[in-house]
Amino acid sequence: MATLQLQRAIESPTLELKIVSASDLSHVDAADKMDVYAIVSINGEPTQKTQAAKTPIDYDGGFNPTWNHTIKFSFNEEAALEGLLTLKVELFSYWLEGRDDLYLGEVNVSVQELLRANGNVNNKMKSLTCPIKLTDGGGCGNARLSILYRFKPAPVEDHTPSIGQPVYPNPDPGHHQLVVYSPRIQTGRTTKMVLEVVIKHAKDIRDVNAFSVMDVYASVAILKDRKVKDRINTPVDFAADTNPKLNHRVKFSLDEKLAQEGRLILLVEMMSHRPFLGDKEIGFVRLPVQQLLASNPPTPLENGEGNGMKLETHALTGPYGKKGVVSFTYRFLTEQVTFSTVPTPSSTTTSQPYMYLPVSPHSYAS
Repeated sequence: MATLQLQRAIESPTLELKIVSASDLSHVDAADKMDVYAIVSINGEPTQKTQAAKTPIDYDGGFNPTWNHTIKFSFNEEAALEGLLTLKVELFSYWLEGRDDLYLGEVNVSVQELLRANGNVNNKMKSLTCPIKLTDGGGCGNARLSILYRFKPAPVEDHTPSIGQPVYPNPDPGHHQLVVYSPRIQTGRTTKMVLEVVIKHAKDIRDVNAFSVMDVYASVAILKDRKVKDRINTPVDFAADTNPKLNHRVKFSLDEKLAQEGRLILLVEMMSHRPFLGDKEIGFVRLPVQQLLASNPPTPLENGEGNGMKLETHALTGPYGKKGVVSFTYRFLTEQVTFSTVPTPSSTTTSQPYMYLPVSPHSYAS
């Protein structure tokens, strides 16, 4: 059991986790390639909602994914000491085509056990390797999950105003007059990242039209957490058949943090334009933006210039299997953007922010 010293030292403790990796998932009957991520949660306390977080998707690790992703949860210490809280890590393989992601297995660990093993505040992170179990409770072969963890006290409440909020003087104990406070507009600079893609051409793609020559275009999209965030279609190359030439440029504004976390995907779909029967998918390519960033890092946009375009050629995958390739070039551009904000108080009981100014009692005299 955790010591009384620990109980007093941590009033609202935080469990800091680093989800490191999983190994030997090869026995799972998955698709040809697994893109694995983990959903991590703490649950069991009936008076609180379950906390959950998701790691990035590992597109390269296959049956031995690696994340090294840090997650922090605050939790009810009393419930943890009574053995009511459970740390759950569920593993999934990401599927693109509108189907549910493939469930691989899970790990469940009592937070009470973690406290017993590593209950000192602010100590070094302790490693933990757990067998992965399937839903039926059976073992998962040699599959293992590796994590690091430690407990930290709740941060001391900081009363320093945050950036973007006005500073209000403390009320003077003497006489005061209530006056409206009009905060000044604050300006700042932020970095904007743009992905520029030029869809060049496709070769030897599958003919999905039964009786006519194909009119082909590309539908280019950015997916955020599996959902389409932005989509742009190129013009149609009429009578292109199986070798369309497009040479069309598209641009997307991106959140660099989401890209670095592996939550954004570039999707290029080749489509057959059919006005009467409905457009039909020929094949697609999906690439993590994180991977594209690593291959061609962004450079500042100065005087209209940036880094050079990098050529990519990838096989198309579709409902009829793999056939043909698509070629495109891309680059990332960054530029500094100036913005202005009007700060507002974090909480107030009126529609306008106020501050108190000390005045002399004689000022009330008529």
